[in-house]
Amino acid sequence: MDIFDSLIKDTLKVLDDYPMVPLAKDVEPWEILDKNIYLFDKNTAFELGGYPKESVNMLTQSSNKLIDGFYVVGDENLIKTEKHLSFGKIVILKIKDIDVDNIYDFSQEVLLKDAKSHFKDVMTRASSKHYYINYKVSKDAQKAGFSFAKIASAIKKQFMQIDAVEDVSVIFIVGDSDIYKKLLPLCEKTKEATIALNHMFDGVDMDCHSCNMNDICDEVQGLRKLHKQLNKKN
Repeated sequence: MDIFDSLIKDTLKVLDDYPMVPLAKDVEPWEILDKNIYLFDKNTAFELGGYPKESVNMLTQSSNKLIDGFYVVGDENLIKTEKHLSFGKIVILKIKDIDVDNIYDFSQEVLLKDAKSHFKDVMTRASSKHYYINYKVSKDAQKAGFSFAKIASAIKKQFMQIDAVEDVSVIFIVGDSDIYKKLLPLCEKTKEATIALNHMFDGVDMDCHSCNMNDICDEVQGLRKLHKQLNKKN
C-alpha cells in the first residue's frame, strides 16, 4: 500500500535539512505496560512535548522501504539538563501488500496498537486530532537509563505484533526548532488522508463530485484509485 508515500517522502525531505543522528537498533526495548500511568510533577524528571512547548506526532505506513532504522533530530543529551523540551515522534511502518478488503481492518489495528503504547515510568499523552505527543518521564525512569533508542525499540516491538507489519522506523525530534511548523501541515494531511481512507469504507458508493474530501484525494496519490477498486468490488 503506497497511499501515503508522497506524504512520507515530503516528510523525509523536510528532515533532510536537519542532522538526523542514528540510534542503536539492538538495545533492549523499554518495558511496555498494559495501562498508562499517572505521574505527579514532584516525581517527574523531565517532560517532552506538552504545552507550551511545540510537538508533532505522525504515524503512517508504506509497502515500500522509504527509510530504515531509528533516529533523533536534535541533541538527546538535552534530556539530562532540561526539564521541558519541544518534542516530535514520527513512526513509519513498512508493511506487506494488503488486499483492498483488509485495508480498513489493518488501519484500525494500527490505531489501536498506537493508542495502547504505554511505557513503564513514563506518562503518555497524545492527540491524533491536534498532532501532538507528550511524555512525562519519571525520576525512576531517568535513573534506570531512559533513552530514545529503548523507547523506539519498544514502539517497534508493539507494532511488529501486527502480522502485516514487516519493519518499523522511528524518528524522534527533541529541542526547540523551526522543524515543528514545517512538519505540522504534513501531519495534518496524513490525518486527513487516513480519515478519507476510513470514509471510503463507510460509504464506498459515495459520489466523488459531492464529497468534501476532494482536496486531499487530489493531493494524495492512490486514494482515488483505491476508491475505484472498492466500487468495483461492490
